[in-house]
Amino acid sequence: MISSYPHKDFEKYLIIHIYNNNGKLLRQFLKPKIFDFQPFNLNGNLINFTIDENDNIYVVFYYQNRIEKYSPEGKLFMKIDRPLDFKLIHKKKTRKLSSGEIVETPDMMRVSEGIGVDHKWRIWVVTYRKQRTEEEPELFKFDILDNEGVYLGSLPADEYKYTENIQKMKIHGDRLFIIDTYEEMCLYEYRIVEK
Repeated sequence: MISSYPHKDFEKYLIIHIYNNNGKLLRQFLKPKIFDFQPFNLNGNLINFTIDENDNIYVVFYYQNRIEKYSPEGKLFMKIDRPLDFKLIHKKKTRKLSSGEIVETPDMMRVSEGIGVDHKWRIWVVTYRKQRTEEEPELFKFDILDNEGVYLGSLPADEYKYTENIQKMKIHGDRLFIIDTYEEMCLYEYRIVEK
């Protein structure tokens, strides 16, 4: 079993915890990024992950251009980033509480949603092509990397217009599954074909 929830004491915390079936902690790894602005730390270190047939763990960060691959024992095999279609900017936003107090809160840009590994050991990452605005939804693409982390290209995913449309992405063999929790709670299945 894997747990991955960042802690408020980020300097000492490791993000991934692996437990046995009896709930005993076996190991922990993956250091969080420490941001200059403390409120960025929680969201900035949220992850999605998948596991391949050899129990290697692939991690993608929602708010960082950061993909990592670990052995089952927690050894870092690979660190990857990929080209983004936008400049990644995290800002502080000022807002007034009902008490009248002025506070700064995080306004962070999302980079990724999900990650999977296909039958040819390629890494698929659901990546934002643009951020949501009041007028337009966000748009996504599937970034595809080889098993060494080399960027191979992208496929559009324009039919999924909101985060909720593509919240869960899983790959099993040559099948890509998308769970859309927004429109009608649909499960979409696609076959990965070679051209």
